[in-house]
Amino acid sequence: MLLDGPFATDLQSRSLWGPTPARKPFMLDTMNRTEVIQSLLSRRRDPTYLEIGVEMGLVLLALRAGRKIAVDPEFKIPWRDRFLAYFRHRSNRSISYFAETSDDFFANHASALSDGIDVAFVDGLHTHEQAHRDVVNCLKYLKPSGVIVMHDCLPPHAAAALAGPSLRAVEALEAPGWTGEWTGDVYKSVMQLRAERSDLNVFVLDCDYGIGIVEWGQPETTLEMNLADISALSFEEFSKHQQEYLNLKPAECFSSWLNSRSVAAAD
Repeated sequence: MLLDGPFATDLQSRSLWGPTPARKPFMLDTMNRTEVIQSLLSRRRDPTYLEIGVEMGLVLLALRAGRKIAVDPEFKIPWRDRFLAYFRHRSNRSISYFAETSDDFFANHASALSDGIDVAFVDGLHTHEQAHRDVVNCLKYLKPSGVIVMHDCLPPHAAAALAGPSLRAVEALEAPGWTGEWTGDVYKSVMQLRAERSDLNVFVLDCDYGIGIVEWGQPETTLEMNLADISALSFEEFSKHQQEYLNLKPAECFSSWLNSRSVAAAD
């Protein structure tokens, strides 16, 4: 997550009424989360899409899907963006908005997912525990060919990986090297999934602050670590072994992985 600086400028310039500029530095030179998610959605007929952590709606409103479900305790979508998105694609005309935490959504409104999830995007609170809980809750409704996409799985530096209850709280720490980029310790949730779930294939694309992919199936590799060691892991130690810990792949691998999946053809 980044609310100011070059990355914010890049995202804000991708407004619904403005042109898409050349991508900015740091892992935005190959592919971004919106492109990954849309590639997955486009291979399905009338897919159900769940987004956790919407904020300004820059990803949500740009996507084409059959049905969209949005969860965020504090939506910040400008009225003009929401209005213009209405005419951009039919799925923007009937978005189900749930202004609550993801935990409350799954506890009280999970019936909205009764038909299952084709693609889920987890980009809520940037903590190990919450990101893991969001993925586990999504898995309860994920279709056999469904995919969960995670964001902020690859911190660019130690300050960006600081854990905290919010961006504002982490910002207040005034940590050395702070640039406004914040991924939190979401990477530990990827590690936990790889260590504990033998029914999931999990990997991270090396682009756009680390895009995590979670799908049903036999894992390519597993991580031999227990939860206590993962929780206690320092960023410095993580950065030495991030390739192994995350099953990190070049962004170019996404296309071949996508083509290898057996899913319903798009209309």
